[in-house]
Amino acid sequence: MKGSLRLTRDISFIRPNQCYSSKQYFSATILLFFVALLHVAFVFVVVGINLDAHNVRFDKYLYKVSLVYTAALFFFLFLYPVFVMVFVRPRKLLNYLVYGYRWHLFSDERVLFSYPVLAIIPLDKSIYSSFKAEIPSLNSFWLDVQLYRLDRMLFLGDDPWRIFQCLISDPNITRAIDFLYHPLWISLLSFIILFHALGRHSLEIRLRFFLGYIVVWAILGNALAMLLSSAGPCYYTLVTGQASPYGELMEYLCSVTTDGTVLNAIRIQETLWIGHVNAVLEYGGGISAMPSLHIATTFLFALSMRNTYPLAEKMLYFYTAVIWFGSIHLGWHYASDGLVSVLFVLVIWFYAGKITQRVLSRETKV
Repeated sequence: MKGSLRLTRDISFIRPNQCYSSKQYFSATILLFFVALLHVAFVFVVVGINLDAHNVRFDKYLYKVSLVYTAALFFFLFLYPVFVMVFVRPRKLLNYLVYGYRWHLFSDERVLFSYPVLAIIPLDKSIYSSFKAEIPSLNSFWLDVQLYRLDRMLFLGDDPWRIFQCLISDPNITRAIDFLYHPLWISLLSFIILFHALGRHSLEIRLRFFLGYIVVWAILGNALAMLLSSAGPCYYTLVTGQASPYGELMEYLCSVTTDGTVLNAIRIQETLWIGHVNAVLEYGGGISAMPSLHIATTFLFALSMRNTYPLAEKMLYFYTAVIWFGSIHLGWHYASDGLVSVLFVLVIWFYAGKITQRVLSRETKV
């Protein structure tokens, strides 16, 4: 490509022998669209038969996501000239910038893969969120007591949160974990999606990630969450009617404040329960413990960096462990929620790789 010769010192994640045809980009997008369509069909069929399909919405995440996309676009538009002037320093700056913008924003890869993927993801996430909010109506919370007993069995008769509480009893550490669990995870989620959608690294890795990403939200976040309907330790008494074995944990979490402001975990838990009681679908709403999507997604992030960005991979594995720890410490999840998530993500990642190789190799032969 002529542009690749003129922009060899430009922002690029292209690696040797990783050039793809328009047919490969288009086939990758069609595959993701088909899988997302299966997710949509599943949600509409299940909700439509049992409840009301009008409760399913496509627009719940569009406004928030559009803000992220707009910010990313302006970030690139304004900082790209700075990068060019500092690191590239072409003789004809204006001509270079015009050509560079065109190459980065309107290449076949962008039009046939990046932008369609960025459109599919928030629509699919809205479908997921709509279904998640309906889970208690489809299958009322029934597994919390069993998950509590399973945790005690896994930890040899003790509550995992008590073990962790012995290790961490400093409110400052709890605040740090609270930040890592929610604000940082939300930011990381947006960054990784943009990275794999807009980065110019291997299409095989990017397609494998997005295929796994959609399947994780569909199977773990919707199908499995419905079958294994559970609310989580923070809602134990509310859904079981029994005395909560997590009472001391929740009292401690409520006592941790910053200038009178409670933890993100406590604030969001209260908001989710109010939304559940009033049947209001909020941004990120719905209650579900088993399996943990926080852990599933962070583990998927780590796998997507494998063999390409080893340092990022190791950091994300560590972050996954911190998220698992935090999910228990903050009263969100049972210990088994995260363990089940990891096992399912490994299976999904394996088969996503098989499917990706078949789709891309087929186009190469053609």
